Amino acid sequence: RFGAQKQYGRAIDAAEQALALDRRLEMGWLLKGQALIDTGQADDALATYEEGLRDDPRSVRLWHAKGLAFARQRRFEEAVRCYDRALESDTRHAASWSDRGRALGAMDRPEESVRSLEKAIGLDPKAPVRWFNKALAEDALGRRADAARSYAAFLERVASPAGPDQQKAIEHARGRLLILASAGPPAAGPGAEATQALPAREPGPAPVGNLVSRGVEALQAGQARDALGLFDQAALVEPENALLWTSRATALNALERFDEAAASAARALERDPHLGRAWLEKGLALNRLKRHLEALQCLDHAADLEPNLDLAWHLKGNAFAALGDEKEAVDCQTRALELNPLRADAWHSRGICLKKLGRLAEAVESFDKALAISSTSAAILF
Repeated sequence: RFGAQKQYGRAIDAAEQALALDRRLEMGWLLKGQALIDTGQADDALATYEEGLRDDPRSVRLWHAKGLAFARQRRFEEAVRCYDRALESDTRHAASWSDRGRALGAMDRPEESVRSLEKAIGLDPKAPVRWFNKALAEDALGRRADAARSYAAFLERVASPAGPDQQKAIEHARGRLLILASAGPPAAGPGAEATQALPAREPGPAPVGNLVSRGVEALQAGQARDALGLFDQAALVEPENALLWTSRATALNALERFDEAAASAARALERDPHLGRAWLEKGLALNRLKRHLEALQCLDHAADLEPNLDLAWHLKGNAFAALGDEKEAVDCQTRALELNPLRADAWHSRGICLKKLGRLAEAVESFDKALAISSTSAAILF
């Protein structure tokens, strides 16, 4: 409590009193060490963690905390050794894999960094910082498509409003996405994917990054027709860029030109079949074209590639509802709401399905939730 209130001296005193009663109290060593770090006494914090580890040498959290203390001093080799000790005790400690990956990235060992961060994300994909650090390492390796996907995953998960450090990361990710969208294919060589290598092309009359940036701004302003024109220009310059074809599909869906949107998303997927957003845009278009079984296949891909993409689950729910499978529809809308409880459209769609299933009390609760979020009745999005 004292540490949270920035009363660090009292926090240290309280921790020492608790440790006087029980030296094996892990939380006592952790709280004392953190209070020392917060007051700039990193060496004393390290000594505290070492003392705690003498009594409990297999404490995952103490080894992890000691690694963090070393990392704050930019002693990354020692930090990695501490994270390794934590992982010897618990191979499923996601925070140790994550911070190990970050330290390896700082040591210019990006391949090892990616492997550690993939372990962390496999255990817990929700933490935005893991996607950001993975993107940095993939960027360093020249793995442009992977880096773009990781930057996008970071931006989807990052909280808003953001603190100063997080805002810097957001700006970096947005900037790199635009650069990656406008860059040509990677050259073959160490860390590059030779299968993606294409002949160099002469640049078009306008920089692709500028066109993409203006197109994204137009979409955000609700000017889908203007955005489409900008994405069309960009695609003429970089026709092999999957992100551009996906952005074009987004604009076409906004314009309700669903046949063209599905075709544009398909062009994106020919170039990168692992682009979750492209599967989403294609699924959205097919849903609106009432090709619900095909839409479900696309949305399954989107949800597999981006498990936390709430819109994919919402659209899956609407597809199942259109096919008359209200039970599956309710399950999908519930999953969408677990990921984003502020989706009024998902609460509304869930309510309709529950009503058809005769679960009237639950239906009323869902409609109430939708109305609490949006004063107008939420429309079902197919």
